[in-house]
Amino acid sequence: MNDLMRTLAFAVVSQPYRLQGEDVRFIRKYLNMTQVQLADLLDIHKTNLSKWENDEDKIGEQSDRLIRTVALALGEGLKGKMEQVIRSFPHIQKSKKRPGLEMDPENLSFTFA
Repeated sequence: MNDLMRTLAFAVVSQPYRLQGEDVRFIRKYLNMTQVQLADLLDIHKTNLSKWENDEDKIGEQSDRLIRTVALALGEGLKGKMEQVIRSFPHIQKSKKRPGLEMDPENLSFTFA
């Protein structure tokens, strides 16, 4: 897995806003899973996952946190960041406002604007 993709995956799971469909799709693809595989892991039907990915259904707060945790646990090179992200869970905002993401590819870092 390249460092830029890992940094982007970490940015997605670290964002201070609820996950949206494109985030879940990115995480699933980052983990190299099919919808069936991720749905089975989350113990949901694949149609629920499809609805989340296509913004046809709201992702619940607990599901949001579970998806982030799965990404951290299974994503290459992300386990070391698990505690940091999990401790930020209480600060995830419920707003649909999307944060701006500024990436520095040279330093493999990011900030939310």
